[in-house]
Amino acid sequence: MRNHSSLYPLLSRLAILTAAALGILSCSTSKNTAGSRFYHNFTTRYNVFYNGDKAYNDAYVGMLQNHTEGYSEEIFLDPITAQSGQEKAKTGGAFDGAIIKGRKAIQLHSIRTKPERKQGWQNDPKAVAFQNKREYNTFLHNAWMLVGKSQFYNADFLQAQATFSYIARLYSNEPAIRDEARLWQVRCYSEMGWLHEGQRLLERIPKDQPHTVRRGLYSKAVAERFILAGEKSAAIPYLRQAAAKEKNRHQRARMYYLLGQLLQDEERQDEARKAYTKVLGATPPFALDFAARLRKMELDSKKNPRSVANQLERMAKRSKYQDVQDQIFFSAGNIFMSISDTTSAIKSFLAGIEKSTTRGTDYALCQIRLGDIYMQRRQYLLAQPCFSAAAGTLNRLNPDYKRVTELSSQLDELVGHARIVHDQDSLLTLAAMPEEQRLAVIDSVIKAYIEAEKKLKDEEEIEKLKQNQEAFNAESDGLINRPTQNQGMPQAPQQTGSGEFYFYNPLLIAQGKTAFERKWGKRVLEDDWRRRRKQANFDTPTDENTAAEEGEEAQTGALMTEEELQAAAADSAASDPRNRAYYLAQLPMTEDAKEAAGKLIAEGLFGMGTVFNERMEKFDESAATYETLLRRYPNYEKRMDVLYRLFMLYTRMNMHREAERCRSLILQHYPQDNLAKALSNPNYLQELATMDRRQNQLYDEAFEAYLRGAVQTVRRNRNECRERFPLSELAPQFDFLNALCYVLDGDAKGFSDALKALVKDYPKAEVTELASSMLAELLRGRSIVQGGYSGINWDFQWGGAEADSISPDSLPPFVKPRTFERTRLILLAPSGTLNQNRVLFALASFNFSRFTEHTLEITQSTVGGFDQWLMSSLPNTRLGWQYIKDAFSPEGFMSAMGENSLLFPISETNYQLLIQGKGIGQYMAFLAQEEVPETAFVLDRWQQISGRAQAAGKEDEDEVTPGSPVTEEEELPEPAITRPDSTAPATSRPITPVKQQHDSLQVAAPITFDIDREQITSSAIPATADTTATDSIAAKADLPSLRQQEGKGVSAEQIQRLAKDRAQNEKDEKKALEKAKREKERDRKRELKKREQEREQARRKKLKEQRQKQKEREEKLKQKERERKEKLRQREQERKAKEKERKQRLKDGQNKTNSNKIGRT
Repeated sequence: MRNHSSLYPLLSRLAILTAAALGILSCSTSKNTAGSRFYHNFTTRYNVFYNGDKAYNDAYVGMLQNHTEGYSEEIFLDPITAQSGQEKAKTGGAFDGAIIKGRKAIQLHSIRTKPERKQGWQNDPKAVAFQNKREYNTFLHNAWMLVGKSQFYNADFLQAQATFSYIARLYSNEPAIRDEARLWQVRCYSEMGWLHEGQRLLERIPKDQPHTVRRGLYSKAVAERFILAGEKSAAIPYLRQAAAKEKNRHQRARMYYLLGQLLQDEERQDEARKAYTKVLGATPPFALDFAARLRKMELDSKKNPRSVANQLERMAKRSKYQDVQDQIFFSAGNIFMSISDTTSAIKSFLAGIEKSTTRGTDYALCQIRLGDIYMQRRQYLLAQPCFSAAAGTLNRLNPDYKRVTELSSQLDELVGHARIVHDQDSLLTLAAMPEEQRLAVIDSVIKAYIEAEKKLKDEEEIEKLKQNQEAFNAESDGLINRPTQNQGMPQAPQQTGSGEFYFYNPLLIAQGKTAFERKWGKRVLEDDWRRRRKQANFDTPTDENTAAEEGEEAQTGALMTEEELQAAAADSAASDPRNRAYYLAQLPMTEDAKEAAGKLIAEGLFGMGTVFNERMEKFDESAATYETLLRRYPNYEKRMDVLYRLFMLYTRMNMHREAERCRSLILQHYPQDNLAKALSNPNYLQELATMDRRQNQLYDEAFEAYLRGAVQTVRRNRNECRERFPLSELAPQFDFLNALCYVLDGDAKGFSDALKALVKDYPKAEVTELASSMLAELLRGRSIVQGGYSGINWDFQWGGAEADSISPDSLPPFVKPRTFERTRLILLAPSGTLNQNRVLFALASFNFSRFTEHTLEITQSTVGGFDQWLMSSLPNTRLGWQYIKDAFSPEGFMSAMGENSLLFPISETNYQLLIQGKGIGQYMAFLAQEEVPETAFVLDRWQQISGRAQAAGKEDEDEVTPGSPVTEEEELPEPAITRPDSTAPATSRPITPVKQQHDSLQVAAPITFDIDREQITSSAIPATADTTATDSIAAKADLPSLRQQEGKGVSAEQIQRLAKDRAQNEKDEKKALEKAKREKERDRKRELKKREQEREQARRKKLKEQRQKQKEREEKLKQKERERKEKLRQREQERKAKEKERKQRLKDGQNKTNSNKIGRT
């Protein structure tokens, strides 16, 4: 027994060592054993993922609490939808902490190594399925989901879509995980507006028996898609299921409220009432609770509307509902509208506008309802401020936003003319009154002005007192810190608690406007807006010259004559709204003034008619306005134009008798005018209807003639179009073709003059940008070479307008990138040939799957005639060329981008040269000199799209001598712009005139790229030239290869040698990188040590200060205690002295009493 008992400690130590060894071995993800899988599963669940999930839940709760919305309109199913229509300056948000934790779990605990295979495993279906798995940490999918959901709620929907797409491929053999990822994919599609793609993906998910744990997500995804697609009735059953499965109480209340709104719109009153009751049962926040109660009252108003409306008005009088009065009055107004009581509805909406404290969504809705009433009554002057106020407050995702903003713009233009008519008519009417009546009207205006000014002053005083009281109360409660040096300085707009930018939140903007109006009132945005009377002199004299100025003023006043003093007093009175002279000076009392007022009225009526016709399409209003103009001013200088407009309006409204009357008046009074001659043709309207077809035919003929080099045909068609259709929309294209014809003739001066005329006559045309670029190159010294239809062989540049004055040859040459210099990637394609959204998704998916460790931000823009996708950035050039190799591989995305797209890497230094004005052709010539095998991919594609050989760094061009004879129908060689004395190879892209497309929605290269393809980043089948394939972006996708470069200056031996050199360079880079890392680590440790010492010194100093302060406080306390005891001792002495004195008085009194008694006896 003694021997066995002595073995127990040894065995226990051995067991501990064995367990430790197994734990150490299981930490590695390179081995796939039961122990390693258990260890990484356990560690993922209870360590990294736990913290990430907690960060996600905290951020989600914060998003719900900080989200502000108007409950009088239909709310969003998920608060994140409010950010779906906004462009973010950068990715990320409140959920970044969860993303970091999720990525950390994936990086540390992902097991991709295949397990050991047992003999006969092929015959066991479970073993085969186990071997086919791509991820063996059974809990890691939760980390992947955490990353995707966090990106979704950061409003980075494209990144989230790429993440969920990758999850669906990674777990393709596990239906539960795969379908959950696809459902989140559908939600991403819905938020991005890709509803068709979402529907296609939903069809691949089993809807009859979805996984029990995913049923709520499935219903939510389907309901969200239906709602965003406008099919709200179809969303109701799915929304009801999703709300029942929702775990978050606040979000569940929101979903039931949205369900009630949809049911209420469908007139399903009983079901809507039950939904609102469930909202109240979830104890939501006050705003949602109150909104649900309001909706229930609206449902009750179907039986007794006026009683409910009166009840709402009584609620508005309670102080409890002071901040939601706009909601109450909006509901009351809607109830009055339902019973056609427009007068009461107007009062309610006006009260809601006046008493709104937040100026949010309900304030905007009140303005819209009120504006709609005024529009129906044709009271446009009253409707304009309503829609103007609503447009600045309404959320951009609101269904009425587009209508309100457009109507606001139309009314702004209309009211500008209407106010002129109204004001001038009022002045003419006032001027025509008898003097006594006129002065009475002016006196009433002055009285109203004084009362309004006094009221405004009183309100300002009350508001000032209120602010002072609030500041005093806050200071009393210790809520205001002492003023700092920065106090009073203007601060930049801050973000809200939800991470939302201030100017993206309409509620905060409305509150800011309210605060501004409360302090300053409603003031026009203009110079010196703070000043009430801008006629006064606000120059503040300095201390040095105040006395001198006062002396000068006294002297000037003494020298002024009595007449001058009276004139000065009259001028002062004429500028004071409280004086009659102010109004009398504005009245048109003379004939010239009346004539001027009449011209203003006529122009105002003409402008109103134009706005009614062209902007608002209110043809009857336009015709009535034009008729009023002709009736009041029959000699109006634009009378023929007005008659023609009336002729077209009456024709459009099928009022043929009135149209014929206007036509006869034009023929009678203006027989010699070209327009009258055209109207004399009985078939004028039929020819007018065919104008578009004829001018398009002329342009097509001119374009084909230009391709053949037939200059005379081009110019003949251009002249015919200018004569027959002087207002043709194709006039800029005709002029551009005419300018290019000078290139065919070799006439540089004619080419330059034609471009100048085009830019001057059509500054906003589509071809003007291209013409301006050509003209800038000519002015910088480039010359043209006579050539054919391809136009100018252009050297594409990034510099834009800022680089027009810089010659590319004056810039430094491109330089070889440093070893660790960051590298950008640029993808170019002709504008309109690729679907931008799908390309973004393809790039995001590829970057996420191949370059997970690097965050490549994608920026889409338009440069010249190209769409550009700029990716930044990789840490070194080696990774940049590796990216090019992977992208051009059969599994990459370039096979789907078409032959006209170009992808290339560029270092930061060279990129700066590129945007300063260097040409892309020069950069390609620089790449041709680089000894990197992967340049073959880029250079071969460049050769295809530029149409120019780049063998041995030289060009082989066929030029035509300017003096050689050229026939009209002969095909001409290609014209090019060449730079004198240029040493760099002139590699550039030809720019051709764009052929006008008629009645077609297709782009030059049809887009059939399937954004849902499973193999976009792994094991993809190379795209073929079949345009019907669903896995391609353009019609052809021939991949350039290294073999295609043979015979072009790069041999097979050179490629092998370059590959060896590249391997050696990679080895050297790796050593240098390790050395740099070691040095960086040493520097980091030294820095940490230094910081630790500084912190320790600061801690000691702070501790010393605290001890000193504590000592001082103790000394003060002791001093106070001594003073207190001294006071007590003095009080005690005083008390004793008083007591002694009192006893002495009593004793003396007693003695005196005794003496008196003795005396009486």
